[in-house]
Amino acid sequence: MAHKMLYEIKKHGKAMITKEHNKIDSLRKV
Repeated sequence: MAHKMLYEIKKHGKAMITKEHNKIDSLRKV
């Protein structure tokens, strides 16, 4: 149970990081 929660948090964290990177990339393109 706790392991699954940890996995979900990790997955969410990766998604957040990717979102931030995409934001930075789009800002850089302009």
